[in-house]
Amino acid sequence: MCSTPKAEDKGLPLLEIEELRIEFGTFEGVSHVLDGVSLSLERRGTLGLVGETGCGKSITAKAILRLLPEPPAKIVSGSIRFQGEDLLRKGKQDMRKVRGRKIAMVFQDPMTFLNPVFTIEQQLVDVIVAHDEGRQGGRPVSRKEAREKAVALLRDVRIPQPEERIRAYPHEFSGGMRQRVLIAMALSGSPDLLIADEPTTALDVTIQAQILKLTRDLVRERELSVLLISHDLGVVASVCRQIAVMYAGTVVENCSTKQLFRNPIHPYTQGLLSSILTFSTRKARPEGIKGAIPDLIHPPAGCRFHPRCPKAHELCRREKPEAVQIEKGHWVRCHLHSGLSKNG
Repeated sequence: MCSTPKAEDKGLPLLEIEELRIEFGTFEGVSHVLDGVSLSLERRGTLGLVGETGCGKSITAKAILRLLPEPPAKIVSGSIRFQGEDLLRKGKQDMRKVRGRKIAMVFQDPMTFLNPVFTIEQQLVDVIVAHDEGRQGGRPVSRKEAREKAVALLRDVRIPQPEERIRAYPHEFSGGMRQRVLIAMALSGSPDLLIADEPTTALDVTIQAQILKLTRDLVRERELSVLLISHDLGVVASVCRQIAVMYAGTVVENCSTKQLFRNPIHPYTQGLLSSILTFSTRKARPEGIKGAIPDLIHPPAGCRFHPRCPKAHELCRREKPEAVQIEKGHWVRCHLHSGLSKNG
């Protein structure tokens, strides 16, 4: 029997999401949380997903790993292909083989995902053994071997004196060190894709910079692909070569990091950039974006950003814009630029 060709053999993206639509049933009605999300991430690529809180970034990440509770969540349409296979067609047992071993996730709050009554050693060794048990063939890893791998992982994420620190409890670690432990757990299955969901939000600026440098180092050393989720454009720009801007469940702009900062096209992207306070900013305070993300139970017709957009016109209120390519690799959903599409 011939095995299925891997994505790298066929020249396909490592991860490709197409027209993903997800709804949540609530007491007030159906919330249309994702409205045709499309993303692509190349092997050994780094993609940042940015937008305000509540725009659907974390929902997208959890959908990739099939971690959304169904119900109330319902995947209405679309596909999520990883290494050429649609994850939405996989059963529960097959998805368990994907989580941790092929795709791993680092969450925002380490104390939520580390058990306070067990040592770092117990938790990390258990994860390593669990990943090994899910693989076929070969001799199962012993707990002694798993501990040696755990120490090596803590060393890889730059935790000092890992042989001693591994015996500590989570409360004996700082916030930054706990986040490093979560990264070590995520790396324990040797995944191809690492999803980091707001990994630096709860950290101070100095520790945040250390975690971001660690992420860049791991991308280079392990040839990882990374999907980094953040509301902070500066955080994403320091790690990612590509950026997708999300608003109210829709990707409104997608391009390289250089293109985004050099030539932001969508009014929402421009608003995000204008809200950043920099040393070169002459204004007393950043402008920001007026209004708030709309109610997704009753989303606006047409472009979902039009109620907040200073450039909106009548077509924006009636029709949802299609994605058009402004320059090579630079896509935007905006009626203001629908006639400027360039192939390439």
